[in-house]
Amino acid sequence: MGGASRAHVLMDEGANYCRVEFRALQRKGSRRTRLAELRKVLRSAGIRWPEKKAHWLTENFERVTNLGGPKKARSLLLGCGGRDAMIEFWRQFKGLHSSDKYARNIMMDCYHPDFRDCIAVDARIKRISRALGLSFQTYEEEENFYLDVAKSAALEGWALDRMMYGFRDCILDALEDACEIDALRRALRKKHPFGTAGKKLDL
Repeated sequence: MGGASRAHVLMDEGANYCRVEFRALQRKGSRRTRLAELRKVLRSAGIRWPEKKAHWLTENFERVTNLGGPKKARSLLLGCGGRDAMIEFWRQFKGLHSSDKYARNIMMDCYHPDFRDCIAVDARIKRISRALGLSFQTYEEEENFYLDVAKSAALEGWALDRMMYGFRDCILDALEDACEIDALRRALRKKHPFGTAGKKLDL
């Protein structure tokens, strides 16, 4: 929520993550102390909307506890009957309840076989769509468009999604360059419809 730019500060730096992983929160004993610790760590890591997310994580901790703990919750998730059921499982959790995108992304991150033919349509992909001059009425329309692109390139949807995530700026730069070159070609052809000095224009 709000971008992944600061996620590494929370997840990859042990001094932060060890304070908010499940067992550490369990040792806090009370809801109030867990919430205070989450607020403090999220703020120090520079995570966006730390207050809202601290409350969500506190509620999600309680939900996992009520399910029987992390191992039991994982078992329930993997026991769901297919992709739609897994998405519904995740949507029980705060922060994931408002969109299929985040639930899909979690399962795509771990390369679950039921989610390898998926595109997690988000702001980065919508930006690429705009750069292509495309608009879609629904999430499904946009996802299906990129699944068709992946199929044409003999890729899994998962692979195309990861490429668009990891190389978004390169893709946008290439599209911008392509537009500029195409505009230059059109301008030159309008001015010199048969090429310059009888030679074919080859940009």
